[in-house]
Amino acid sequence: MLNSASKPSVAAESLDVARAHPGAIMFSSDEVRWSSLLVYGFESAPNVAPFPTPVTRDQIVTLAASGQGEIVCKVDGRWRRKPFRAGIGNMISGGQSCRMGWQSAANSPIRTILMIIPTQFFLDAKDEYRPLGTHVAEVPLRLGDADPVIASLLLSLQNAIASGAPNVYAETLGQYLATHILMRQSQIPASAGDRRRAGVITDRRLQRVLAFMHAHCTEDLSLLRLSREACVSPFHFVKLFKKQTGTTPHQFLMKLRMEAAAQMLTQTGQPVAEISRACSYQSLPHFCAAFQRHFAQSPAAYRRTAGV
Repeated sequence: MLNSASKPSVAAESLDVARAHPGAIMFSSDEVRWSSLLVYGFESAPNVAPFPTPVTRDQIVTLAASGQGEIVCKVDGRWRRKPFRAGIGNMISGGQSCRMGWQSAANSPIRTILMIIPTQFFLDAKDEYRPLGTHVAEVPLRLGDADPVIASLLLSLQNAIASGAPNVYAETLGQYLATHILMRQSQIPASAGDRRRAGVITDRRLQRVLAFMHAHCTEDLSLLRLSREACVSPFHFVKLFKKQTGTTPHQFLMKLRMEAAAQMLTQTGQPVAEISRACSYQSLPHFCAAFQRHFAQSPAAYRRTAGV
């Protein structure tokens, strides 16, 4: 199997895609410094004339979060028009030039979610599930008019960003979305997973992975790094890990970070801001929100309750 040498990351030119958008940013994955997935929420004027989208090798997915009307899109020299409403998406394949605009039916602001997925996720998924003895084909990707799975995931991303979810969450989601989109387009068969041995995480390997996560929980851990500890494919690691632990690697990592933060709050006099950074949170509000959800009280209240 061909694996990328490192975790999939967005191309540098993909940052220009978000900068070219005419809308005002409401939320962004820049807040949590994801590198395996870029997500932006925009609010735009009701009517926007077609504007150029910079070319990138990554895959661009745009989802209407509110409003309805008509979208106009010119891809590789060909104009297309189609209606849009909340939950309807559009996809620009890597390497394609595009101009995009829209007109609102109600003359009210339009809210959209822009997601940029590294092409490496799609190449790895194709390679993982390709029949033995064949090669990975380069086929332009498309997104159907309505995909409830993608719509649900994109609409939930704002909460993930607000909670300060680590990059391993973005990596897990990017891997899943690439596989889902390829299966929807029949570029990999739904039964492909049965053709190759997924492998198992033995008890010994699972304990090694768990010990590794405990020791490095405050670092930026990737699925590739964790799957190597378990000696299984990154594409099967999440499923096997959840099957044996009842939780995803991202959820387990968040739990470890919260436990580490609680220990620092009760055993040291470090300021909360320093503890937040020590637990790999780039934003103090994100750290406090995650701590509140986990322990049902703020870091300051937790420290007071412990008598520190």
